[in-house]
Amino acid sequence: GEFPPARIAVANRIEELEIEGRAECEEEEAATEEYALTPRTFADKLATEYSGENGLVEAELMKELIGVQGALRSLASKLAEAARDVQLDVIATISVLLRNSRRNKREFRSIDGYSVIHKMFLGISDYTSQSSQVFLDKIFGITFTIILDGNKQELYASNIDALDLLFSLAAESDLHLEVRIRAVQTIHEVLIAHPLNAVSCRRVNGFSKLLSATCLIEPPDGVGRERAQSGEMQLAEQIVEILSYGGVLLSRHDSDIAEDMLRVVTEEAMHPCVRYLLCQCLRDLLRDRNSRQLKPVPPTFVSLLSSSLSRTSPPQPGAPSLTAEQESERSLYGFMRAPHITMRGGKWTGTIVLLEALAHSLHA
Repeated sequence: GEFPPARIAVANRIEELEIEGRAECEEEEAATEEYALTPRTFADKLATEYSGENGLVEAELMKELIGVQGALRSLASKLAEAARDVQLDVIATISVLLRNSRRNKREFRSIDGYSVIHKMFLGISDYTSQSSQVFLDKIFGITFTIILDGNKQELYASNIDALDLLFSLAAESDLHLEVRIRAVQTIHEVLIAHPLNAVSCRRVNGFSKLLSATCLIEPPDGVGRERAQSGEMQLAEQIVEILSYGGVLLSRHDSDIAEDMLRVVTEEAMHPCVRYLLCQCLRDLLRDRNSRQLKPVPPTFVSLLSSSLSRTSPPQPGAPSLTAEQESERSLYGFMRAPHITMRGGKWTGTIVLLEALAHSLHA
């Protein structure tokens, strides 16, 4: 298909997800009747559903039967208590039961199974060992499989609940940095698997969650390479890459990510290095829209950006140059806590980047 996806393709995928969401709500209402059935009656009901022109799909029937009749609840309980190597086996089994089964996915959601998976990461603080790295590789590999829900051709992110879990792991400030970085990397893999997965990401407010999480990232004290190579900066850079990629994927349909980013950049408090990354991303998104002659951004976007820039005053003659390392002086000039951050090389400042963004928004 086209890249980035055409506006109609994005709109169609939005509609598909809305229809699926309504169908799930209706099925949840009908599911209350199933809980009152005896095991035998429930088995007969499933057999009827899976009987058709191609005959009984025995494997699928058994998967749903054991899923709803307590297997998923037992697995979720075991997951919360098991050792790390056993947890991998348990999640792999859960993945099989969830695959292409709306009934089992609904059951797993109702027992807060995804919260159990989330909490599993809270109890682990050391990911430096080789075994820990292998564990993360495997656990996020299984999570990726659950999100795609067995789709082998279209590679759509069909398990919305698992996708929401992934964004929660990436945005949770209490989790180990290594877990959050792996979660962000997996989100990137989901977007690469199919461009329209950006629609699914937006449906769970994924991009907004990442943007809010970015504001809270605090790189450690230090200068130059020491700070650039910190886990916090790696996380910030990778999140910004996701926001940039998502903004491009959805660019033919709207400019929502760029608009949200402008609001955050101009209104929220954050570390100056992080704000600088977001300013660059905003500039590049608008530059991309301009180069492809896409629909102009809303007038309110330009007004907000112009208003923010009008509050910026240049440093007074003789004032010291404010570098990214001079944390104690980052509020010296008021705007963006550090409107004239001089990065290494001295070529760019936060203000110049925003001026470029304004120029591109006016020409978009």
